[in-house]
Order: sequence, then structure tokens, then C-alpha cells
Amino acid sequence: LEKGIAGMGFRNPGTASAFIVRIVTGFLIIELVFDLIIQPAIGYIFNEPADYSVYSFLEGNHRKYFLYLFYTWISAAIAEEIIYRGFLLPAGEKLFRRTWISVILSSAIFSSAHFYQGWSGVALTFLFGIAFSLLYLRSGRNIWINIIVHGMVDSFFLTMAYTGNLAYYEKPFEFIKKLFGIH
Repeated sequence: LEKGIAGMGFRNPGTASAFIVRIVTGFLIIELVFDLIIQPAIGYIFNEPADYSVYSFLEGNHRKYFLYLFYTWISAAIAEEIIYRGFLLPAGEKLFRRTWISVILSSAIFSSAHFYQGWSGVALTFLFGIAFSLLYLRSGRNIWINIIVHGMVDSFFLTMAYTGNLAYYEKPFEFIKKLFGIH
């Protein structure tokens, strides 16, 4: 493995404009593709949506919402990206000498912590792991981009829970039509 924290992807992000474009593009692609295509497909394949009921306590609770935002940025955005993309992915590449094997294994380990969401949640999280791995590789292994995009994805989710809109993840098109008054 490369030396120090630079080996985990803590690199200079380059110009601010390029950094911001990568973050916004990564977030929009991941959020839209997962919300509108992958999540509904996984729900259909498993004949159940991912179970997010554990987050329903956030609905309307300002204090817990902001506390969970803080926890999520520390435990998911920062810690998970350092562990799964910054450490396990390069370690797996060194061990197996194949990036794709490392992507699959680190994503499988990443998804194993999400069994409380049911099998569809585990499958969805596995695919999120692959997406975050690809983002890491495509961004020149810059972990800062992953940390921020992961944090944004999870913040969007927590905001949907806080506003009582977790049903969005079950039927996103119906939610969007209702939001914009489309019949």
C-alpha cells in the first residue's frame, strides 16, 4: 500500500471548480440512478423494498435529525469511505492483483452491515458499494470526493426520513408526480 494517508486517497482535490463538478456529478448520477432505476428494480426482484422503518423515529424530530446527520457524516461518510474504499479496496488489489475482485469483496463487506434493511437492502447497499468504488477509482482515488458524495447521499436519505417521505424509496415516480402535481 502507498505510504501514509495519501495512500488512502487523501489527496489535493485540484481546482475548486473541478472538485465541485466531480462532487455534484457523482451525487446526481448515484442518487438519480439508484432512486429511479436500481432501488425500484431491487424491490421488484426481491418482491419487497429495502426496510427503512428503523429510521421512522426521525420524522419531525429536529434534535434527532441533526444528531443523526452529524453521526452519519462521521460514521458513514468519513469512516466507511476510509475503511472500504481507502483501505480495503487498495489492500484487496494488492492481495488479489485484480481491481474488480477488490471492488466486489469490499462492496460485499460494506453491504454486510446492512442486514437490518432486509435482503433487498443488502443487495442495494452492495450496489452502492460498487458505485462508490467506481467513483473512487474514476476520481483518481481521491477519497475526499467519496466522503462528500456519500455524506450527501445519506443526508438526502435522512432528510426524506425527517420529512416523513421514506415511501419515496418504494415508489419514487409516484412521489415525484405527487410533489409536482402531475396526474
